[in-house]
Amino acid sequence: MNLTPKQGPMLVPNWRRVLRYSYSIRLNIFATFLFGVEFLLPYIPQIWPVPTGAFAAFGCVVTILAGIARLIPQPKISGENNEQA
Repeated sequence: MNLTPKQGPMLVPNWRRVLRYSYSIRLNIFATFLFGVEFLLPYIPQIWPVPTGAFAAFGCVVTILAGIARLIPQPKISGENNEQA
């Protein structure tokens, strides 16, 4: 991505498709949900015993998977013929 000094970062041309179908976006949304559950757990009556930090740990794993998923080519987003760098 070429940036001139006066030009800031720009979105990819197919940003709507990336936002809708990207594995990494979906996994990040799921991780956010898990961190939210971890935050709300003390305020919810215990239905089943969950160790403290379990949802946070799982959220960390999902966040790492989201970073890895960003590297996986997805034909639905980038087309069948992915260009090799």
